[in-house]
Order: sequence, then C-alpha cells, then structure tokens
Amino acid sequence: MKYHNVFHVSLLKKNVKDVDHVIEWFVLQMEPYGESQPESQCILQKNVLMLQNLEIKKVKVQWKHFGPNEATWEIEDHMRAMYPSLFVG
Repeated sequence: MKYHNVFHVSLLKKNVKDVDHVIEWFVLQMEPYGESQPESQCILQKNVLMLQNLEIKKVKVQWKHFGPNEATWEIEDHMRAMYPSLFVG
C-alpha cells in the first residue's frame, strides 16, 4: 500500500491555551551542544540471565528526573564501572 505525503487542512486542530503548560526557562539546564549525561539514582532490582553456559548479571536502574516505571535494565559490570557509588555497601 502506498501513502501520499500530503497534509490537509482538515487535519489541523484548534490550539486551546492552557496556562498549566508554561515552560519555566530558568529551571531547564542544558549541557553544551545539547548533550546530557544521565545520572543514576538507585538500583531497583537485580537479575541473572542464563544463556547455556554464559551468565549475564543485570540491574534495573532508576534514573534521576524519571519515575520508577521508566527504569531500564543495564548490564551490572558496565554500571559498576560508570557508577561505582551505586554498589557501595
């Protein structure tokens, strides 16, 4: 099936101004060149993945400025090298 890259005016919706959707520019912090370095907050879970005779240790990491439902699974050795403060204690 082929699609045409045509934009029609009927697809537009009227913008309803909402005062709650105001961006406070002084709160935003950007790194040079738009790059940001993620900061880990805590480890939520640990897991070991077994593949025949290979064992892969993984950790579920919650990142700062993100909720627990947006946590990601990362390889434990990589996280231990990048963020050793998470594994103290």
